[in-house]
Amino acid sequence: MPRLFVICLKPMTREEQYQMACTILVNIQGLTTMTAIMEVGCDVTHKEERISSKIARKEAKEQLRLIAEEEALQRWLRRMKKKLKHG
Repeated sequence: MPRLFVICLKPMTREEQYQMACTILVNIQGLTTMTAIMEVGCDVTHKEERISSKIARKEAKEQLRLIAEEEALQRWLRRMKKKLKHG
């Protein structure tokens, strides 16, 4: 679906953005209202999926960092215990 840029002087709610996108598809591309709603809904779903995937990747990366940090701390503690034993 082609991307259209709209200049708006006031911030639009999600509902207003959705309605505008449907109106543009109906008026410019000659789609029926129902088809336009499905097209916009599909785009919104894909956008939300991308955002969700990005958040999941960020959380996974943070989790791996925390695991690595914990493992490094455990190694350091083992070294310190050995050092104290051999003291």
